[in-house]
Amino acid sequence: MLVVDNMSLREMYTELVNDGPNVTAKVEYLCNNFRRNVLKRTRFPVQFKPVDYVSPKKNKWIIIFTAKSKKDAEAPVITYVCTANARGGIYVFMISLFQGDPCVLMFPPHFFQRYRDRFLKGNNDIKGIDLIKYFFCRNPTFSSDESVEDKRIFQTSCEDGVCLGIEKEKNIFIQRTFLTYEMLKNDQIDTFESLYDTLYEGEE
Repeated sequence: MLVVDNMSLREMYTELVNDGPNVTAKVEYLCNNFRRNVLKRTRFPVQFKPVDYVSPKKNKWIIIFTAKSKKDAEAPVITYVCTANARGGIYVFMISLFQGDPCVLMFPPHFFQRYRDRFLKGNNDIKGIDLIKYFFCRNPTFSSDESVEDKRIFQTSCEDGVCLGIEKEKNIFIQRTFLTYEMLKNDQIDTFESLYDTLYEGEE
């Protein structure tokens, strides 16, 4: 079971990667029902209610299915993240691939505060696990940006904006903050050196 307060980053990485096959098996089980539902739909895109899943290792996962067209009945966009309570709030973890190897993206509570402040304009109607589900329903996929000149920073883009973080250990990335595309107009991303320094020092 994932215990943020008592585990090292490497221990959390191992726990999540080892639990991955359990989540994959659950996803495969859910896919048949998803496929039938997509084939019945006439309007797209369609996103189904997030599925809460507790794995045999007692980890709490959220599974999200998205279809942009009827063709996605056979190849849907599938997002799954693990949530864990800690002293500072709810942490979220996503298993992905980076340069062909399994990696873990970690989203601390502060990240979602920044998302709410900057994208939702401080709207407090959505909080906690509901805010997390809202974010990943809107942002089911992330693409890394290799063009950032400051290689200390790991930058990923999603539907609503840009996530900035650092590679804390090999294949373990901490997403420290969120920026809207509005904040990045006119290529301002290349002028955020002070923010990059703050991120690297762990203060943002």
